[in-house]
Amino acid sequence: MGDEVAATELGGLMTLAVNGKVDQIIKRLAELWADQGDDDQRRGLLGDVITYIDANREGIAVYAKYGAQASGAIEKTMDVTVGRRLKAKATSWHRPGAHRLFGLRVLKQNGRWLRYWEARRSRTPLTQVFAA
Repeated sequence: MGDEVAATELGGLMTLAVNGKVDQIIKRLAELWADQGDDDQRRGLLGDVITYIDANREGIAVYAKYGAQASGAIEKTMDVTVGRRLKAKATSWHRPGAHRLFGLRVLKQNGRWLRYWEARRSRTPLTQVFAA
């Protein structure tokens, strides 16, 4: 945007971003893009910013709704959970086995654990069980 434009525009654009107003950000950036005249480099950079904002509109909306959220606690929990299970003594895991384990974990988290095992015991096709 250049120093002179950034000084006057950046605060307003950031306010729009914090409030999740993606369409208004893109509209203002498009106006700035049109104002650049023959400066192809500046127009290219603004075009890149517009493309970036548009591609990340969902993340901007989530930020506006929930604020900044660190993923460190979630990542550490996953590391400990997976690590304890996969790295237990006398265990050896390969990718296919680990994927099966994660599949079972997903069944439990989604509340489908009991239906899955009932189907296995009754030899009912899983597609019928989960279609219900």
